[in-house]
Amino acid sequence: MACSLSLSKFCQGKVRLLRALPESNSGRIRQYYAFQTDRLGTGSFGTVCKAVRKSTGVEYAIKMIFRKQSPDTEVLNREIRIMKSLDHPNILKLIDVFEDHRFIYLVMELCSGGELLDRIITLGHLTEALASSLMAQILRAICYVHAQGVAHRDLKLDNFLIADGDATQLEDSTVKLVPWFGDFGSLQSFIVQARVCQNIGVMPSESKAQAVPKTPAVFGGLGLEQGK
Repeated sequence: MACSLSLSKFCQGKVRLLRALPESNSGRIRQYYAFQTDRLGTGSFGTVCKAVRKSTGVEYAIKMIFRKQSPDTEVLNREIRIMKSLDHPNILKLIDVFEDHRFIYLVMELCSGGELLDRIITLGHLTEALASSLMAQILRAICYVHAQGVAHRDLKLDNFLIADGDATQLEDSTVKLVPWFGDFGSLQSFIVQARVCQNIGVMPSESKAQAVPKTPAVFGGLGLEQGK
């Protein structure tokens, strides 16, 4: 797939603090969101909690990143810009960005169905029709990010979430790609040269020789994951 998008769309000029981003919200997050006791996950950079938007009552997931443990500012700024630009039904949406002296807060869609990998393990097996349906959703997400000139370098079932926890059948569920999951650096413009982030167990051979995997290599990784 041809790529015409340059990195300048996401990183123009000098690296700036997050608070200088136009997408960043200068208000205090607790003015807008009521945090719940539910902890959805914990990673190397922080914690994911459930919260409710006070003005609407809608639930969201909020990634709280410890400032002292946050990745390189340039990487963080770039990935937030990329995530804010992605808008697709099969990609987890970044809604809002806040920060204070302790944390950077990323407000995201809440996917109450959990990880796709866990659901598949629970089922034990997939029919050919269901596997095809799930792969169609996954491929739609990947084709979309590629059309934006972006490569997700850590594609695996752990990085796909089930949107609707109330869906009794997986066939009725919407699958969403997580633009990043715990480790920043998984999103790259095709023209950026950076370290490889893919899981070695699902990495196609082409990726091992490429700092940023090209489209065939990414789809090769999907084939390895599907064949597990």
